[in-house]
This record gives sequence, structure tokens and C-alpha cells, in this order.
Amino acid sequence: MSRERFEQDAATHAALFYPGTDVMVNLLGLRDSEELARAERQLVEARTLQLPPVEARQFDYHGFRDLHRHLFQDVYSWAGEERTYLTARGPAPFARPEYIRTWMDARFETLRAEGFLAVLDAHRFAWRAAEHVNEINACHPFVEGNGRVQRAWLRLLAAEANYEIEFRRKDIAAWNEASRKGFTDADHEPMARLIAARIFGEPVREEARRAAFLKSRSAGAEKNHCDRTSGRTR
Repeated sequence: MSRERFEQDAATHAALFYPGTDVMVNLLGLRDSEELARAERQLVEARTLQLPPVEARQFDYHGFRDLHRHLFQDVYSWAGEERTYLTARGPAPFARPEYIRTWMDARFETLRAEGFLAVLDAHRFAWRAAEHVNEINACHPFVEGNGRVQRAWLRLLAAEANYEIEFRRKDIAAWNEASRKGFTDADHEPMARLIAARIFGEPVREEARRAAFLKSRSAGAEKNHCDRTSGRTR
């Protein structure tokens, strides 16, 4: 990385915080880190209990950003916006900001090609979902809240397959460790086991396979049409 790029990214990151503090600039005007963490947790949990708006329930990158915006809209002005600076976990970097959109679009295209996992049994769903979640985490598209939006998104994805997933607060440490293993070692087993332990319900019946396939094809065709006719980005 060039020195100029390093300094630019450092300045971009620093601007997210109140000067001289480790407290992120927030819509609540809170300057104490513990108060902000407490308020953020309460507000995001309240949004998590709501049905997200329809645009946040679309399984593409636009929908994923809208879901992040829904969860964090009460706390941060940049909710739903892409990270614009380089960051890492230890020595391992997350996706460079200029590659985030391409990375995420490719991941959701893979998911669409798999029929949104809609007809998999619980074991297979957990393993495929684990890879998707870990790859999204490796991209790390947002400044903050990547894990929480991943869990909220995973619940929506599970619902498409007639499953429910319920994570508990005590699962957060296990989630973080599974994310770390997925990121640093490309080991999806810890995440798959965690998902499998928290999933319940019956899979979509076999006759839904064709419907899921047609839905995936329709979504892809509609996206391609919109891209050609409008060129709109969000």
C-alpha cells in the first residue's frame, strides 16, 4: 500500500470518531462509549424484532445494504453505506473498498444459482449458509455491524427454506470465533455447526424445488433488465 493511500484511509477512518475519542459519531450525540454501546444494542435489537421493509428482504446486495440501513438507521448516518477505507483483522485484510460491490454481487449471484438454498435439508442448509456468511464476512462491507446484519440476513434466508434460526446472546462469542476461523483459515465447519445447532423447522417440500428454481431465474432476469435500462446504483 502506498503511503498516500495509507494516510487517506487513516483520515477516513478517524473522521468516523469524535476527535480525541474512541466513540463513533452518532445520531444520538452520545460521547461515552459505554452509553453508545448500550443505546446501540437496544435500538438495533428493537429494529431486529420488526419485519424489515420489503426492499431489505431481497436477496441481493442492494437488499443486504437496505437491511443494514434498517437495523442501524437510528444510530449512524452511514447505515447501509459501504466501507470506504482499508481495514483488517490482525494481519489479514478484508476486501479493499473498491472491490466490495463486485465481491458481494458475485456472492449473491452464487446464492441465486443455488436457488437461495430453499430446498435443502437442515444439515446441508447449515453448511452452505456457513460458507455464504463467512464469505460475506470476509468482504466486511460496512464500518460496523457486519456480524449483526449477517445474523439478521441469515434468519431471512432460513425463512425462505421454511426454517427458523434463533441466536442467543451467549452465542455471540461462538459466532465471532466461527467467523474468525472462516476468515483466517477458510474453515466453515465451526459456523456450520453453530447454525445447525440453532436451526429448526421442516424443509420446503420437494414440489417447491421448481418454484425456487423459477424464482431464481426470474430474479436474475429482472436484475439484468434493470441494469440495462436504468444503470441505477444505490
